[in-house]
Amino acid sequence: MARRLGIIEKIELPHRLTDIDTEQMTATCSDCGLVPILKQGKGYCCQPRARVRAAAHKAKNLERLRAYHREYNRRYKFGFSRDEIDAILDRDGLCCEICSRTLTRRQARLDHDHACCPAGSGCKRCFRGILCNGCNAAIGMLQESEDIFARAIAYLGLDVKVIGESASTLPMRFIA
Repeated sequence: MARRLGIIEKIELPHRLTDIDTEQMTATCSDCGLVPILKQGKGYCCQPRARVRAAAHKAKNLERLRAYHREYNRRYKFGFSRDEIDAILDRDGLCCEICSRTLTRRQARLDHDHACCPAGSGCKRCFRGILCNGCNAAIGMLQESEDIFARAIAYLGLDVKVIGESASTLPMRFIA
């Protein structure tokens, strides 16, 4: 197996499998010994070799893979074409709509209402705007709940009315 020294070495082809057990999904590799195997096309491959090959492929094509996943999320998760995203980013001036931090196109996150569509998907109707990663994560961690946001603001000691509750139902530390 290739040693990892920060650079993935080229893999020699031998890795010949013998004594293939398809029930246990193991085999004897000429280079690695007894190893788990993976189905690959019409045959099998030893798992350590497959992992090293996958890591080498990822390292070689990292920027292309990242661009593909960004495009996939924008197009298939939200239904936006690249031109529509570019128009939104140009219109909003590439800054976060919460903290006003200037963003690059890579840093821009598409925020959407999770109540609109099933988990893991979105649509143009539930798109809310462009946020930085920090603000987008904060909204997600606070579960998009007005009550939790209000309690967080009260916890920080800011003078904001808690939505939907009277002061008598709040814990003492939330009453200013």
